[in-house]
Amino acid sequence: MLLCLACQEYRVSYPLSDPKIQTNKSDLVGKWRFERGLLLSDSSELSYGTNSIEIRPFNLHEYIIKLVPDSIETASDVMLFRGFESQIDAVRYANMTFLEGVDIKPMYSIYKFEVLGEKLIFWGVPEQVFDSLGISITSISKHNKFMKKHSSRAIWLHQYEYSKLPD
Repeated sequence: MLLCLACQEYRVSYPLSDPKIQTNKSDLVGKWRFERGLLLSDSSELSYGTNSIEIRPFNLHEYIIKLVPDSIETASDVMLFRGFESQIDAVRYANMTFLEGVDIKPMYSIYKFEVLGEKLIFWGVPEQVFDSLGISITSISKHNKFMKKHSSRAIWLHQYEYSKLPD
């Protein structure tokens, strides 16, 4: 799953599903190299810096995701996430949350994604686009309903492409 992509996309208090519903899939596990980011509304490049992500199982249902920028100045430059997959109508989504203190209520960034052979492609909804919809996500079921309505719509403006690295 992914990324300070989470810095640019919408974040809410509720994931799309309970983590225990979906079992981890091996096609996500491994190291991935950032190739490019696109703003799909005008096909311009997203300036995002070069990085790699490492996705490893945390348990049967969740992953630990480590985002490592190419130029690390301090240990805090490496970001850790906890994530799990949700599927709605055969569309795969990553529910991502920063690993923070135990007393902090998690905020979830949601990414639609596909694994196409050795390519991992994520799509994110920019925070300002989500805010412009005027929607309040107050439960998992409301988030799920929102996603069913918007899964194929043009709100998924950020695209991030990664290539699999040898282990």
